[in-house]
Amino acid sequence: MLTENQISDFSELLGKDNICIVLHKSPDGDTIGSSFALLYALKRMGKNAQAVCSDEIPDQFMFISDGKKNLDMLFEPDTVVSVDVASESLFGEKFSYLADRVDYSIDHHFSNTFYAKKTILYDSISSAGELMFELFKSADIEIDRYIAEKLYTAISFDSGCFRYSNTSPDTHLAAAELLKFGFDSSSINVKLFDSVSLAQLKLESEALNSVKQYKNNKISMVTVRYSQIERLGVNENELGGLTAITRRIAGTVVGITVREKSDGEIKISLRSQQEAPFPDFDVSKVAGKFGGGGHVRAAGLSMKCSVKEAEKRIIEAVSEEWERLYDNPCK
Repeated sequence: MLTENQISDFSELLGKDNICIVLHKSPDGDTIGSSFALLYALKRMGKNAQAVCSDEIPDQFMFISDGKKNLDMLFEPDTVVSVDVASESLFGEKFSYLADRVDYSIDHHFSNTFYAKKTILYDSISSAGELMFELFKSADIEIDRYIAEKLYTAISFDSGCFRYSNTSPDTHLAAAELLKFGFDSSSINVKLFDSVSLAQLKLESEALNSVKQYKNNKISMVTVRYSQIERLGVNENELGGLTAITRRIAGTVVGITVREKSDGEIKISLRSQQEAPFPDFDVSKVAGKFGGGGHVRAAGLSMKCSVKEAEKRIIEAVSEEWERLYDNPCK
């Protein structure tokens, strides 16, 4: 349930003008859907508002951004709002200068670093989309078909089409209320989860050949180099599905995806899932050691080093946390 302060802060935001909404780098369905719902609501109220992102919108998600691939600064804002951005490092290079100018952060990551002047944080909710839904209701913002479709898309994406453990009864109730507006939810979920290019499938096949396992096959890691992405013609901003590879390997508790980007940066995604007799492995703790963050079961980080060095460092960190939790539980 939202607190009185959160409701008050959101109402205060709605009273501002010349507003810039910042999405996190490597934008996904949640940050795009939530931000565009807020952008539309603000413009409908007569506000001068814009949304910006350091990275291009992946082709897979352009249906959420109304066909826009680049979200650039159109005017100098008086008020800056971040949506689904847990830390300053996630602003990306292009709009990193905005990180110390954020007036309001709307987020659901418990790893939020409280960089904004005011933080509207609900860390036990499925997504920024579900949080935005609750904020809209608290402020009596009319939800129409456009907003409903954006918020549903955000919720579905971050809950894994309502399969992940962050899905609560309230998540289903929010989705049910949004579905009443009659948009094509089946088409949305196909675009989010079941539609990939042949090149992406070929890359996933190559990634499978790189699988390495540790700790009696409870930790699985896949690695993708930029040379593979370039050779197969895959847009590197459309590679979110790679993180699902380790999730599908039976018996895996912790999944690691190591991906080399065109600029040499190494992006690492961490996923965990509960498998008896292992309780939750908090991957955000591991990500936090490298300046990253996220959730207990989904987190990410970046490194500036070689692929081999990145593999070595992340395996050492994950193994150290594994040993602390399971091999030496009394320590």
